[in-house]
Amino acid sequence: MSLFAAARQGDIASIQAALDDGADPNAAGEFNETLLIAAAESGSIALAEALLAAGAAIDRCNDFGFDALGSALWCSHLSLADFLVERGAPVSISSAAALGDIERLDREWGRAPPLEDSIGTYLGACRTGQVGVLRWFIEREMPVDLHPPGEEWGGIGCPGLHHTAVNGHTDAVSFLLSCGADLKLVDDADGSHALAWAASAGQVAVIDVLVAAGADVTHQNRHGLGAADLAERNGFSPLGAKLRKLASGYPHKKETD
Repeated sequence: MSLFAAARQGDIASIQAALDDGADPNAAGEFNETLLIAAAESGSIALAEALLAAGAAIDRCNDFGFDALGSALWCSHLSLADFLVERGAPVSISSAAALGDIERLDREWGRAPPLEDSIGTYLGACRTGQVGVLRWFIEREMPVDLHPPGEEWGGIGCPGLHHTAVNGHTDAVSFLLSCGADLKLVDDADGSHALAWAASAGQVAVIDVLVAAGADVTHQNRHGLGAADLAERNGFSPLGAKLRKLASGYPHKKETD
């Protein structure tokens, strides 16, 4: 296993052993990712602390513009994000939105920034389930389903509902649905609904909300995979079985609605 894979899995023992043997805490991997940026995906505060103690730069960015704080927020690891801020991580307006800082948005937003910046800030708040921030955007007429083309976001362009769903934010999912979020929209990469994203991450509570709102449990993406398939492929077999049972009754339910 590479050090970067170990960092993503929060394997502090392997990382600490490598650091003790002289590994560079600021070594750059693919796309200029650092160990600290990779470690932020795991949500491990202990691992982040070990890397910082070894001299890892907290403000280093990868080729996509993500630093460790951005990586933690993208994965909705809010405790780690707070820790990184306390340790001096720079906080951009997008990070502030993902952290739920409405006061800063009110103070600094000013004139409308470039559209791509607005989208990124909005989607960041979706990733962390910041309902207050999402309401702030909707009140300023942010289209609830606005999203950038996939080629601009690593090939995974999709609406905010997908981002709230995959990270398990039921309140944010419910809020976006109340604002008219379209359950039938798909991501640009695979053609999957938000329901499939939730299933792939084992987000049972979110799936209950989406199904209650009318999500199509029979939908298959362009690879022929449905929500049940994605749940099972990622190790959530009981959820896959639940979704298959729901799907088996879905056509009849549609005909009688």
